[in-house]
Amino acid sequence: MSNIALNSIPEDFIKLLQNQIGLESDNLLKALQSNSYTSIRVNNSKKIENFIDRENISWCEEGFYLKTRPNFTIDPLFHAGCYYVQESSSMFLAHIIKEIGMNLKKINVLDLCAAPGGKSTLLLDNITNDSLLVCNEVIKSRAQILRQNIIKWGKSNVLITNNDPVDFQKLSNFFDLIVVDAPCSGEGMFRKDKNARNEWSLENVNLCASRQKRIVHDVFQTLKLGGFFIYSTCTFNESENMENVRCFLKELPISLVKININESWGIKQLENGCFQFYPHLTKGEGFFCAVFQKNEVEISNVYAKKVKPKYDFVSKSNVDILKKWVNTENLDFLHINQGIHAIPVLNIPDISLIMSKLFVKFSICSNVVRRIV
Repeated sequence: MSNIALNSIPEDFIKLLQNQIGLESDNLLKALQSNSYTSIRVNNSKKIENFIDRENISWCEEGFYLKTRPNFTIDPLFHAGCYYVQESSSMFLAHIIKEIGMNLKKINVLDLCAAPGGKSTLLLDNITNDSLLVCNEVIKSRAQILRQNIIKWGKSNVLITNNDPVDFQKLSNFFDLIVVDAPCSGEGMFRKDKNARNEWSLENVNLCASRQKRIVHDVFQTLKLGGFFIYSTCTFNESENMENVRCFLKELPISLVKININESWGIKQLENGCFQFYPHLTKGEGFFCAVFQKNEVEISNVYAKKVKPKYDFVSKSNVDILKKWVNTENLDFLHINQGIHAIPVLNIPDISLIMSKLFVKFSICSNVVRRIV
């Protein structure tokens, strides 16, 4: 990728940066005019390695930098879901999951703003196979892209929903972990994305900060007491990052969680649980994240009622037919919305509850089964 000129970076952004980090802003602006890095994350259930000239990403075991950028669109392994092309800074989520122990037990996870699917596929590789991931995208066209990437990844313990964040209040006290990679002003992508530079404005920063607060407040009551909440943006500014964090701490029953990192990684820890990636300090783009835990105190939530679902199981004779094409181990097959969905047995009660409350766009195995039957 060619270098970008300094005059293509919004002047108001430069002033904002100078006020925020002082002399360090010069080094950051120089980094924004340099070449970006190409990074991928391999699918740990497929383990097909076709890149020899690569370098490990310190905070993600499955992540690698590539010295040259190949033509991914003509690589069959890319279309087979053997790896995902993902920005290295955002792979820090893998380290957080392990630090808070969410990779060790059966949990329910919500990726609220999931498209195009980078963090969702990362979550699938870092939670147990009996856990359940719900990937949500409010925009229908983006939900379709998310669906395609989830299908390629090939895991069965996942649902895709197409709902507004406020709709999840029907599932109070349901999720052990919520990830909100919030829609933002995109400052961290200036080096890679011309549109991000052209569309940036102070007005848009303020609009994004306000929307981010609404999204978090809308979804918060669906987090279990003691559950973990990860908030992230691809920005540098205080309004969308630390100011929002202070607002969450003031208005919600949450606390920041200490996450250990290696100083050699170059990640700036703003305070316990809050991290900023700067492209002049790390090999990646701009990224911010904060890790919270919901305080274990009783609050006035209306919890999701445990309804007794009605299951419409596929007949044994049809399941026997499916066995010729589908690995049916630990799966049950249900008739849902004029299709047949293959669902992990342990996840059926939770999936049934979700389907009774939200619009479910896709259960990962459903299209495979519908083609067969």
